[in-house]
Amino acid sequence: MGGVTSGSSCRLLVLFCLLALLAGCGGDSPSGPQRNDGDGIAAIAISPGNLTYTPGTAACDIQVDNAVATMSFTVTLATATDSLTIAGVPANAGQVIEVPLAVGTNPVAIVARAADGDTTGACTVTVLRLAAAGQETLNYLILSGGNLSPGFHPASTAYTVELNNGTTSVVVTPYARAGTSALITVNGAVVASGGHSAAIPVADGANAITVVVTAEDGVTTKTYDIVANRLAAGVVSSSCAAAGITCYGGYPLQYFPLTPAFDPEVTTYTVQRPNGSPYGNDFTIAFTAANDVASIRTYMPMGGEYVQQGSSTCGMSGIDLGSSWTFRFGVTAPDGSATRTYDVTVSIVD
Repeated sequence: MGGVTSGSSCRLLVLFCLLALLAGCGGDSPSGPQRNDGDGIAAIAISPGNLTYTPGTAACDIQVDNAVATMSFTVTLATATDSLTIAGVPANAGQVIEVPLAVGTNPVAIVARAADGDTTGACTVTVLRLAAAGQETLNYLILSGGNLSPGFHPASTAYTVELNNGTTSVVVTPYARAGTSALITVNGAVVASGGHSAAIPVADGANAITVVVTAEDGVTTKTYDIVANRLAAGVVSSSCAAAGITCYGGYPLQYFPLTPAFDPEVTTYTVQRPNGSPYGNDFTIAFTAANDVASIRTYMPMGGEYVQQGSSTCGMSGIDLGSSWTFRFGVTAPDGSATRTYDVTVSIVD
């Protein structure tokens, strides 16, 4: 018969359809070169500084001083057909792009795309711009209930403080440098500059308090360590002690010694003031507390009393021959937990 059978015709028709379908798969051919090497960035140069970049690297880090406010980026592409953006700004290969830097971390995204629009390379350069020197330093630091020893200095980071046994907690008040936005923590809790920490419980003996200041770059820190020593019951802290007692009067000015010589642990004194010229008839006592935030209550011998902070100067005039007066000073610790009194008896002698 020699003709094509109906089964053969079907098979040929199916084969024809398959060939036609395969020829049309994928639609139109791409208009640009196909890239799948995972990297379209050949090199990255920065100024100031040097950046070590290996093609295919997804992230790089670099640190600069606070004085560096901008950084220039120059990128070399793998092929001339790639397009480029630096920090979101379209750029040409070899073109210098200036990027402003804030204090802290600055992520700069560099993206190269092939002509077909697919991303062929991307690298994020994170530039850490350090804070200005000193921004991690406190301007002042106050601890309730006692005096820091040594006295606070921004460069000193280790302190002790003596607390009366009646002190059950302390509050820390830190002050950052003016014009800075440093982050301050006290025992791990954030405290605003000039603000008060939560009350920190203190037990008998040594109690560690840590104040950490982090500059606005988020990296530079300084730690201030305080050891608060709470005294045993019955022991009085120097926070309610005298620092000095000075007696003087007359014209020209004369100074009169204490008996016994001043000692912060001694609370009773006598002073002899000669009568008559050239000493005049006035007398003054200058009393200073060891803690400059302790309160001093001065009890006048002729009646009356007044309260000052840190230091007190009191006196009398018109002192009669043979008379004697006792001046009393009560020093109360800043937390109010203890008071110590000092008596100075003044006698007039020929």
